[in-house]
Amino acid sequence: MAIVAEGQNGRIYLSPTAEQEAIARSAQPTWKPDADLPCNPRNFNTPIYGLDTYDKLFTPRQLVALTTFSDLVAEAREKAIQDAIAAGIPDDNVPLAEGGTGARAYGEAISVYLAFAVDKGANYWSTICAWHSSREIIMSTFARQAIPMVWDYAEANPFCNSSGNFLSGVDQAVKMITSCPATLDGKVNQHDATLTHSDDATPKIISTDPPYFDNIGYADLSDFFYVWLRRSLSSIYPNIFSTLLVPKAQELVATPYRFGGDKQKAREFFETGLSKAFNRLHDICHADYPLTVYYAFKQTEEDPSPPDSLSPQEQEGVEFPHPPTPSPIGRDVPHPPTPSPTGRGGENSEPSPSGRGQGEGGRASTGWETMLEGLIQSGLTIDGTWPMRTELTGNLKKNVSALASSIVLVCRPRPANAPKASRSQFLKELKRELPQALKLLQQGNIAPVDLAQASIGPGMAIYSRYAAVLENDGSPLTVRTALQLINQYLDEYLEEQEGELDSASRWAVTWFAQHRFEPGPYGDAEVLSKAKNVSLESLEELGILEARAGKVRLRERGSLSLPEAGIRLPESLPHWLITQFLIQTLDTQGEMAAAELLASLGEKGPIARDLAYRLYTLCDKKGWAQEALAYNTLVIAWPEISRLALQTKQNNITQPSLF
Repeated sequence: MAIVAEGQNGRIYLSPTAEQEAIARSAQPTWKPDADLPCNPRNFNTPIYGLDTYDKLFTPRQLVALTTFSDLVAEAREKAIQDAIAAGIPDDNVPLAEGGTGARAYGEAISVYLAFAVDKGANYWSTICAWHSSREIIMSTFARQAIPMVWDYAEANPFCNSSGNFLSGVDQAVKMITSCPATLDGKVNQHDATLTHSDDATPKIISTDPPYFDNIGYADLSDFFYVWLRRSLSSIYPNIFSTLLVPKAQELVATPYRFGGDKQKAREFFETGLSKAFNRLHDICHADYPLTVYYAFKQTEEDPSPPDSLSPQEQEGVEFPHPPTPSPIGRDVPHPPTPSPTGRGGENSEPSPSGRGQGEGGRASTGWETMLEGLIQSGLTIDGTWPMRTELTGNLKKNVSALASSIVLVCRPRPANAPKASRSQFLKELKRELPQALKLLQQGNIAPVDLAQASIGPGMAIYSRYAAVLENDGSPLTVRTALQLINQYLDEYLEEQEGELDSASRWAVTWFAQHRFEPGPYGDAEVLSKAKNVSLESLEELGILEARAGKVRLRERGSLSLPEAGIRLPESLPHWLITQFLIQTLDTQGEMAAAELLASLGEKGPIARDLAYRLYTLCDKKGWAQEALAYNTLVIAWPEISRLALQTKQNNITQPSLF
């Protein structure tokens, strides 16, 4: 055990004295939240190690601090009420929960924000808080949406000036209030989205972020904070805090542990509830306004039985006999749920940036599939797609290719007389409309990690405009199959962009897909070089590869000699090297240096960005997470380095002399 203290030149680490140890052991909480933690191993790891109730997530000293601060919220409320009366605010005794605006409501409102500060403290005052050794700060309980087991924890001092101090929560509440001043009265109601309501006859403007299959159990996780909020605020909001823990039975999430571990029942519960919710939203949405659905969910699964590859006839949109896909799911017929190949639909998988692993089957997602199935079956059609930057890239996400955007699906009711379409007609329209949509997304600089989910919108817009899309045998073409076909077209679109590359870069991309930066047989490299109309000798002279002892391998970025600043690069420089130079410069020298390099590239810059999209897709499929991150980072930084590059060009322009 060690105590972290402030020294003259930074943090110092001291062994505790006997007195300090005795003080720590002397804490005796008068109350503790002894409710059971859920038996949900996906999001809660501590119960299997004996930490099976909420109070066991805290030390006695932390429990004393939390109960004391929670009780002080009530004292502060009474003091605020008296101050409000003294300041002339009417003493009408109308509570905040009933719309009060007098002295009592004023004091209760202050206590709400103080209770938030206590909850912020709980996030830093638990035994799940680890010590960040390089930054020398305490990490919060919720680095992600789960409570993991932490073996070596750090205990924050609530009265310090560092992370975990109580006043930081108060300061955040103050900043939020001053940044978002209330100018109109608002009212929030909680209601089960699957059930009818007394005011359903009034059309609604609807914008929703539906649940993500089995991704996150928010109700379970909320209990960590709820137990402390209830202690502070139950007298102010008795209806909200009427239960000991957060109600969970109606939460629309496919959590197997609530069904005795039965994944099938969990999925059926989710699908049925989602279908009811979308049907109700369809019925109550305002006819003059679209319904918008926010969704940010990676396509994480490789189907072991994907749809057949597109044949030349299908690529041309010509009718031809085609065997039905194996899945019977369709929007017009009852369907048995198809189990996920991985048994999960979330984005917490580790093998690759999107969790796809190395499968070569058709890419899809149980989360997207069930959401779209419910939306389309309710009679809604997708009218537009808006990628929107919504995801905070914090410390946990910045080192992985996590989603940066949500996809906003703009939906309207499908006309009652919508026609049906054949599979080949769907593919023909997909080929005609999807490339332009993808080009627009790339021009908008959507991150490569977001491109796959962003392409779902325009693709499913085609699918959902029809009452049904039918296979050649008359069976419905399923949502899952449509997702796989959309992803297949996305892959082909990115592959077609290789046609813009020079022959050396086309060789490098193909070799990279097979060997990454590992050595491969010289004979294979020579065969490939002949196919790409380039010699291995020229590739070695360019610095793309190195050959020795009968082996050939691509040179890694770190071994490349970066071009000197201010020197214009040769026109013959391959796109492969340009892309690697840009990534290496951005990583080692920053955006300004990368912008200066981009400014010297002329028309080759945008092609390098397109190549980064292609290489990200290759890495993502192979599960090469770190390499994928490099290409994703380049595209994300592209707007800024492009702006700086243009600025650099303008600064280099000199006014010619007239004489």
